[in-house]
Amino acid sequence: MKGGIISLAAALGLVACVQLRPFQCEESAECVIGEARGVCQDGYCAYFDGQCTTELRYEQNAGEGLGGLCVGAMEAIDCELYCDLYDDVCADIFPVYEAFSDCIEICGGWPGEDSSEGASLACRYGAVLDAQQSEEFAGCIDATPSGGDRCVDEGSAACAEYCEVYASRCGGVEGVDDEGGCLDACVALSPGVPGDPTGNTLACRMSVLDDEGVEDEFVCDRANLQGSPPCVD
Repeated sequence: MKGGIISLAAALGLVACVQLRPFQCEESAECVIGEARGVCQDGYCAYFDGQCTTELRYEQNAGEGLGGLCVGAMEAIDCELYCDLYDDVCADIFPVYEAFSDCIEICGGWPGEDSSEGASLACRYGAVLDAQQSEEFAGCIDATPSGGDRCVDEGSAACAEYCEVYASRCGGVEGVDDEGGCLDACVALSPGVPGDPTGNTLACRMSVLDDEGVEDEFVCDRANLQGSPPCVD
């Protein structure tokens, strides 16, 4: 492997001043940067790195939260690893977990390491890594229980949508001063499943808001962030 693959560090050195455009590869011939030859692994380019047990590391722009990770690293992700990283990178910005044990408990309800898309543990872990590497912390929203805009299942509502719809129908969001405050509070909610009729989830609140047959007064009371029946556990 070492003879045919130049390290990722060397590859990045060749393009230090160029921002690579993410793409999905179909064969290893597409993973060539100058003299650096990588391999196409799971649809993304990876290059030799002796620090990885598999001796391969995904290039920084690989999608699905894989950028910069050792190949096979996603298989080792567990809730303790996620919660430790979230606490280090995102907790000061979005303190959604009152205690480490709360993080472990909530995380245990997410799909595990076999999925790096949708409302999964792997997606949220990848989002924290992105926040850590970019130092812009936008990924922290996607790493919260709500899943932000990225770590949600197809068809699920995001906090930005909830805040916009609630403010439009109810003339503001109870308990917060502006949309930013709504987003900060919303990220602690579980996304739930689209169409949820009950439960303390974002999906339940959206189901209530979407019901045009109920007067706004009752809708706004039931769909608030504080949690009112039917959107409570």
